[in-house]
Amino acid sequence: MNSEILSADSRQVYKELNVGTSKPTQDEMQQVVHHFVSTHSIRDRFTAFDFARESHELLSHIYQKVPVAFLVGGSGLFVDAVVNGMDELPDVAGDIREDLNKQMQQDGVEMLFAKLSKLDPAYAAV
Repeated sequence: MNSEILSADSRQVYKELNVGTSKPTQDEMQQVVHHFVSTHSIRDRFTAFDFARESHELLSHIYQKVPVAFLVGGSGLFVDAVVNGMDELPDVAGDIREDLNKQMQQDGVEMLFAKLSKLDPAYAAV
C-alpha cells in the first residue's frame, strides 16, 4: 500500500527488549518502513504521552508523502493516546515518588488510598 507502520507496542519500542516482544523481522522491516521498533532505550523514560506526541509529529510528515499510515499492535493505551489524546500532567519530583513507594511498601496501598480519600474525596470516589 506504499505506506508506513507505527508500532504501538509499549515493549517493541525498546532496543534492549528482544525476547518475548515479537518484533518484526529484518525482512519485514525492509519491506515497509516501521517506526517505534527498537528506537528508544529502556534506560530512558518513554510514556504513552511521549508516544502520542512523537506519533503526531511523525504522522504530520508521513501524511505529506502518503494518505494512509498504520498504527498497529501492542498497547491499547498507546493507541488511545494517539487517537484521543492525553492530558499533559506535570512531572512528579523523584523524592515524592520515592517516598510514596516506600510508604506503600511499608503500609500497603490501602493506606495510600485512605490518604487520597482524605485529600481528594471526589477523586477517590471515582
